[in-house]
Amino acid sequence: MKATPEEKALWSALSELFVDTEPDYDAIARIAGQHSWEQVSFAFYRRVAPVCVYNALTPAPPVWTGFDDEQLHADIERYIEEEFRRLIFGDAISCLGRLFVWTFFRGALAQVKAAMDR
Repeated sequence: MKATPEEKALWSALSELFVDTEPDYDAIARIAGQHSWEQVSFAFYRRVAPVCVYNALTPAPPVWTGFDDEQLHADIERYIEEEFRRLIFGDAISCLGRLFVWTFFRGALAQVKAAMDR
């Protein structure tokens, strides 16, 4: 499955929530605002977070100022392909991962939503 340019732009914008700099919520919201909130949430939890969350969890993250867009998009598309091949066990782990991301990153996503609503 190939993503649309709009989806890729959304992925790139949301990936900024996982780098070691203060996110520009207004800039993220400008791109996210072109999508429904359901699409933004889905992209965040089911596409971007599984690929980018490890960067935010390391004491000295390898990505400080921003992900390389081409590599990010390739990594997410590879994740999507692998997602279709997971068994039930993989889905359970994926669900636990989303719960973890929701617990620790929902505030950042809420700030994106607030910026979108302005």
